[in-house]
Amino acid sequence: MLLEDRGFEVPAAFRTNDKTKIEQSYSWPGKAAEQEKARRNAGRYQIREAAEQLQLHAGERADTMIDKLSKAAFEGNLPVHLPGEKARHAYPQDGIVRSNASTLPGGISYFAGTDWRQHVRDFYEEAYWDDLNAWLSENEPRIDWRFPRPITKQASLTEETIHPNTTTISTPDWRVAARNIADELFERDTANQCRDSLDGYSMRTMEEMQKRQIHGPRGRIDNHKTVQREALQGPQWWQGKKK
Repeated sequence: MLLEDRGFEVPAAFRTNDKTKIEQSYSWPGKAAEQEKARRNAGRYQIREAAEQLQLHAGERADTMIDKLSKAAFEGNLPVHLPGEKARHAYPQDGIVRSNASTLPGGISYFAGTDWRQHVRDFYEEAYWDDLNAWLSENEPRIDWRFPRPITKQASLTEETIHPNTTTISTPDWRVAARNIADELFERDTANQCRDSLDGYSMRTMEEMQKRQIHGPRGRIDNHKTVQREALQGPQWWQGKKK
């Protein structure tokens, strides 16, 4: 029996899926940007965020992708996680959860033993970048954009890697960032059952580095052969890739 059937009032925000009001139960002022940064560093996206990325980079409708991703999560075809948890979150098959405590997720109090319907919360549950890519490859193979691998700590933007009074990055670890980008391109090609040459990956990696403002010690890299020679050729990257 649902809460409404037992005479308990369900907050209007949850009945109408009011995103703004519901989010107030799961977050607090001043934390949203910090939480989003932590998700990106971990390579995690809320379902809504993932859909918005697909709209931005692949031209898909965000609302359509929210529906598809939410359905995949509910049916167990897309692994999702609660914030801060690595264990996979599972939904009950009938969507009904019986509360064993007086407080449900979000700090909402009800009597123990009452039933409530759990929907996929596109603003709350999170999916990893590689699980999203695996789902795209399996279910939407014609969408060629893929979620990027999270930048490693070595290649991330830190105060030590940013020159004062400039927005450009000059770091000895640009080669690490280049290999991470090359990995993204290689995995995308693998998902699409195609393969580029070392020269091709070097060119595409250089172009992506320019977009992300990742520079070498002398500034912007405009010669893809530099990327190839310094970061990708031989045992540095290319040798270990399946041709």
